[in-house]
Formats: sequence, C-alpha cells, structure tokens
Amino acid sequence: MTLSSSSESQRLDQQAFSLAAKMGIASFLQGHEQIDVEVESDLVKIAQGEADAVRVAGKKWVFNSALQIHQLEIQTSQIAINPLSVLAGNIELQKPIHATAYLSFTQSDLNIFINSDIARDFIRNISLEIEDKVFRINPHSFHLSLSKNDRISIQGDVTISEGESLHPFQFEGTLKIRSEIPRVHLEAFRSTNGYGISVRLAVALLEGLNQLIDRPYFDILGTVLQVEKIAVQESAIALFTNLQIKQFPQSQATDLIA
Repeated sequence: MTLSSSSESQRLDQQAFSLAAKMGIASFLQGHEQIDVEVESDLVKIAQGEADAVRVAGKKWVFNSALQIHQLEIQTSQIAINPLSVLAGNIELQKPIHATAYLSFTQSDLNIFINSDIARDFIRNISLEIEDKVFRINPHSFHLSLSKNDRISIQGDVTISEGESLHPFQFEGTLKIRSEIPRVHLEAFRSTNGYGISVRLAVALLEGLNQLIDRPYFDILGTVLQVEKIAVQESAIALFTNLQIKQFPQSQATDLIA
C-alpha cells in the first residue's frame, strides 16, 4: 500500500512538473498548437527541481513574426532548474541542458524567416573575399521552394557591392543539400533580370550561402544549435541537431540569432 501511494505521489509530482514546464514554455511563445512535456525523475529530485530526462514535443510554435517551427521533438539529458521559478511560470536553469532535437520547418516558415529583418541583417554582415576583392550582399527578397531529393529552388533579388560598385541582381537557382555533412551544391544558376554576372560574383553568392550553412553553430534565443543532418522534402525541411540550452527566455525576445 505504501509503495502504491509513493508511486501515485511520484506520478502526480511528475504531472505537476510537466504542467509547470508547459506553462513556462508557453510564456515565451506568441502562439502554439501543441506542447507536450514528459518528465523522468523521482520524488526527491522533482522536489529539488531535477529530472533524469525530459522529452518535449510541439507543433506550430511561433516565437515571433520571424521564427516559426512546424514540428519539434527535444530529448534532454539531466536537467536542474530552480523549482520556485517553475511555480512562477518561468524556467530558470541551474546549469545548461544538453539535448538532441528534431526540427521541421514548412516552406512557408522558411520564406517568412529568410525575408525577415533578422535574416537580412545577418546576410548583410557576411563579408566575402574572392580573388582579393571584398563583396557584400544586400538582400531585398527571396523565395524558396522545396522539392524531393534534398533540393531547394531559390529565387532572389539582391544588390552585390564590390567596393564602390553596386550590382543589382535577380536570379534563380537550384541547390542540392548534402544531408549528412550539411553543405550546399549549386546545380543550376541564372540571371532573370537581363543582366549578365561575372563568375566571381556568382561565386560570392554561393560562398555567402555556404557561410550560412557551414557555421559550426547558431545561437538562437539563448540556445546553441549545431546542425548534424538536413533532410529536404516536398512539404518541409527537417533538421537533426544537437542543442545546448543555456537559459530559457523569460519574454518574447527580439534578438533571435547571435
């Protein structure tokens, strides 16, 4: 009878912990369709704000107007949080969490993000040196279309600066993603605004894209994200990643990427 009572108490504590964690996650989202949290722990650890593992699953998480995630699954290792912060509707970590994650973005999610001020500012800050000349890309608009076999069609309207020279340029191309070691290969590329483009300018564009893909990690909302694998499908692009969650945001942040 005692064992049954203890087991029931542990189950209720895990449910309470999970509910509080869901509330904490929801507090920094602008919108969501689903948040599921499963906690593996015991009574003593839960009382201390500790868990052996936590699994989080969600659908249609909206962080702000720039970042939306269609579907995600996160599996953590041991975590330690301030239990009082959970009761207050926040999640304050005592130490960083290490986790693996599956993230899925629809074509619409990607196009919203790549045309956001955050993505544009990031691209503008990329400095490219090709044949001893420095190039910068000023993006105006992009449109991505996902297809099978790890391919992405891209249409873009940019201005490429080469010293004092400005080169307005509209283009379309097909990108092939090497999924296991994320890397972009340009399969097709052409100008669509009637201008020719030098080989070195085309190389500058591709190098800018590869700089974005080849980053060892991204720091997003206080979470260090390292992409291990990319899978491109007709309706969505999936990322398999390693995460280090340093702290959960306590409000809807505006500075998404560092």
